[in-house]
Amino acid sequence: MQNKVLVTVLIPIYNVEKYVKKCLTSLVNQSYKNIEILAIDDGSPDNSKDIVLDFAKKDSRIKLIEKKNGGYGSALEVGISQTNTKYFLICDPDDWLSNDSIQELITIAEKDNLDLAVGDKFNVFEGTDIQEYQPTFPKDLNIEPHHIYKKDKNIQRFAFGQVSPHAKLYRTKLATGFKFPHHASYTDFLLYTLFLTKAKRVEYINKPLAYYLINRKGNTNTSTNPSKINDYLIGWESTMDQLPLSQANNLDEILFRMFLQLKFILGEYSRNEKVDFNSKYFKRIYNSIEKMHLYKNAILKGTLDNVSIQSKLLNHLLLNNSTSKMAAKLLVNKDKYKQKHNKD
Repeated sequence: MQNKVLVTVLIPIYNVEKYVKKCLTSLVNQSYKNIEILAIDDGSPDNSKDIVLDFAKKDSRIKLIEKKNGGYGSALEVGISQTNTKYFLICDPDDWLSNDSIQELITIAEKDNLDLAVGDKFNVFEGTDIQEYQPTFPKDLNIEPHHIYKKDKNIQRFAFGQVSPHAKLYRTKLATGFKFPHHASYTDFLLYTLFLTKAKRVEYINKPLAYYLINRKGNTNTSTNPSKINDYLIGWESTMDQLPLSQANNLDEILFRMFLQLKFILGEYSRNEKVDFNSKYFKRIYNSIEKMHLYKNAILKGTLDNVSIQSKLLNHLLLNNSTSKMAAKLLVNKDKYKQKHNKD
């Protein structure tokens, strides 16, 4: 009797004909065989779909879903809505998994009845054999491997790690109903952050289980296009809109993570734009910071132990009505100066 399929692998497909074969090969060769593979073709104009169909002829576990172009988030939305297994994971088509990746994740998820299992990854670079081990969590976050985290505050601290989908196994029923923004990148942030507000049992595996091609041409994470600021903000706003803010006092770590994301976006703004404090991007970022003033007490309570005194002071200034705009401008100018200084 065939074992029940517990895991669906979602692959959002768009203009990846050069890479998707390696991704699919890594999936069909997994040591854990009871998987379903859903490749969501997001209106890709290249031959990616044909490559998927060639694999599907040889492996019945692979299914192609075709849809009109709507962006990465819309592909995830469709994929999750059509997932009928207990768990799912996402493998971007220019990345691949180690042969035992799914076996490692599903074994620990089933053994410990997890809502989320998180592994590490290797950063890899096109045209080279370089593999850089990338832990999901910094050491000073003190997230212990092979420990089941159950308290909301401890689970929320997972939000300060890498938000990308690499080597993350999600319990499907907790991810249904999320509304992903369409025609925008960086929606991994939304999925991971919102999921952590629902999860009750999470665990970390300190082993690289995925390979992330970090420097592919067209990769949104390496893009310098100013429109990425718009995508970051769309993702932030959509996440904020879906947080259970009626429980804000119990979301201090998540709200602090949302606040840090705005500081990160300010840094990206200084990198990609001429410093113009009347620009649409700065105004949108600042308006989002103003929204955070409503949750000032929760955010400051969620401040991590390793935050410097200087950063804590800046946080207070950003969350103060009378000094907020000055502090936002100060942060942009500081990042701009650091970038210029590093170049010099």
